[in-house]
Amino acid sequence: MVMITCWRQIYGLLCMAVYGHLASSFDDYLPLFENMMDGLLSLCGVPRKR
Repeated sequence: MVMITCWRQIYGLLCMAVYGHLASSFDDYLPLFENMMDGLLSLCGVPRKR
């Protein structure tokens, strides 16, 4: 379940970015990626180092 959740989030967000579907909603979608990674790492029990 964790692997599928991570794959779904990463694949979905990357596809949206590559095909330009985020351009109309976000000027800078790096914070969206950062938020997703924080959530996924937390789900996996890994602390994020910045």
